[in-house]
Amino acid sequence: MIARDEERNLAKSLLPLMNVVDEAVFLDTGSTDQGPEMAEKAGARVYRLPWPGDFSAARNAALARMTADYVLWLDGDNSVGPQELLTFKKKIDPKPTIYLATERIVPQGDEIWQKRIFPNRPEFRWEGKIHEQLTHPADCPVAHSRLVFEHWGYADSKLAKAKAERNLSLLLESGEPTDPYAAYQTGRTLVNLRRHQEARPFLERAAEMAENPAFFAHSLILLSRAYLAAGEPAKALASLRRLTQARPDYGPGHYYLGRFLADHEPKAAAAALESALALGLADPAWGANGPKLAFAAALLLGKLHLKALNLKAAKKALAKAASLDPNSPEPRLGLAKVAFAAGRAREAQAILTKVLARFPGLRSAKALLAERGQP
Repeated sequence: MIARDEERNLAKSLLPLMNVVDEAVFLDTGSTDQGPEMAEKAGARVYRLPWPGDFSAARNAALARMTADYVLWLDGDNSVGPQELLTFKKKIDPKPTIYLATERIVPQGDEIWQKRIFPNRPEFRWEGKIHEQLTHPADCPVAHSRLVFEHWGYADSKLAKAKAERNLSLLLESGEPTDPYAAYQTGRTLVNLRRHQEARPFLERAAEMAENPAFFAHSLILLSRAYLAAGEPAKALASLRRLTQARPDYGPGHYYLGRFLADHEPKAAAAALESALALGLADPAWGANGPKLAFAAALLLGKLHLKALNLKAAKKALAKAASLDPNSPEPRLGLAKVAFAAGRAREAQAILTKVLARFPGLRSAKALLAERGQP
């Protein structure tokens, strides 16, 4: 772990693992709180290094102090279940292997695959000042650990913005945006900061140069957002068309295309959303939240079919949306509208009654009942 001022997080991140791991190296980069003392008291070996302005330099300094055969990296705002880690540890392959784990962003629920556990060998090192990447022999096997790490460091919007500004500064200072991955991360950070005009050249470069298909795809999705923010819908559409043509089997591309077309070309939008749902919408390389996007796709598809009076298709899509998010009233409101449109007033009223039992103050449900009247 590399850390600075993580005292408030250690009881949730590092300390629960101290009875599971063989050793813990805690590299402090300038804390003013009691985090280093807490880690040392718990049994970690604590080292201090003035912050070098380079995440890889700090991670490699911590790595150099490890003696175990395998390394697991953890940030102060990350956690993994001790029992899950212990179970994994007992099954680890004696043959040098890199293990992927899922990082789940809290509370959003986005999930990203990361190389979290790897052999402690000289040829395994970090590169990049920010959004650092693990470099290793190309022939090293990669397996999925099935471990899930929670990351809550961006739950506070003010803290998230401050981190994004810090990350952007490191990216721009490093000169790394000439690299396609760094260009992608720079553009992504600028979009998250709503600096869309500045993001465009970085995302355009990433889309032209990216070798990784996931970052190529997400660059075009972000680029479409940047073009829309600049009032250039034709370019936004062209980016999404380019994505679906280059990767016709990529569900998120069809979803964003369908969402873009919904207001002006509903038939084409419905076809794109159908494709998205059939193909699947997760992409753990950049954190696409599959269940969340699938819900949004099914809900929008249902609304489009309802507007076109394709009632059977609307009911099917809305029922799928309801199953994907049982806590949302929107699909059920749509199902009530389908029932009303089909002349099944009692069915619609029964649906709305159930919705109001769960969401008593829901104005849209009350308005729909009042508009249609009682039987």
